[in-house]
Amino acid sequence: MESLTNVLGLRAILDALPALVLVVDEDVRVLDNNRAATQILLGGQDSQLVGLRRAGDAMLCIHATETPAGCGHSPHCRQCVIRGSVGEAARGRIVVRRRARMELHRADVVEEICALVTATPLQYMDQARVLLVIDNISELTDIQSFLPICSVCKKIRPDEQTWLPLESYFKTYWDVDFSHSYCPACLEEERGRMLADHAAGQSSP
Repeated sequence: MESLTNVLGLRAILDALPALVLVVDEDVRVLDNNRAATQILLGGQDSQLVGLRRAGDAMLCIHATETPAGCGHSPHCRQCVIRGSVGEAARGRIVVRRRARMELHRADVVEEICALVTATPLQYMDQARVLLVIDNISELTDIQSFLPICSVCKKIRPDEQTWLPLESYFKTYWDVDFSHSYCPACLEEERGRMLADHAAGQSSP
């Protein structure tokens, strides 16, 4: 039977996405996948991951090898972000989004990545399934995890020669604008300073 993605003409769109896109059942068995999943998980060797393979088995999760039954049967699987997110989506939660540290095994290379895992319910071939999307956000988290900042003026150094004010850095690199306000401690301090200045002005001749 033709997959839902082909029926709806979405195969080309899903295959164009760089993220891993999997259609899974509640036990995280892969029912359909996009090209990125094939390239990243299998090196392009097979056209599909579909069958009885669970996502943890397909990704060669280290915990999936701890028991002959594979993915979902290790004690660690109870804390698995992917399995937990899929379970919540299967029980009706509209969108589940979580970050997770993952290891991707490619041939003899093991790559540790920070992933954004998104799971949402999906009607697939007249069955309740889950759409699982795994984005590699390692580049973003690497930027966030180590960023040189001046301990005095709080300027940020995005490269070896440039120092930018905090607001300028976030506007330039993240397109983030700031609105300025006071935290409670600084508000009290500023109020005290203003009252002191006012009192000094009142007492001056």
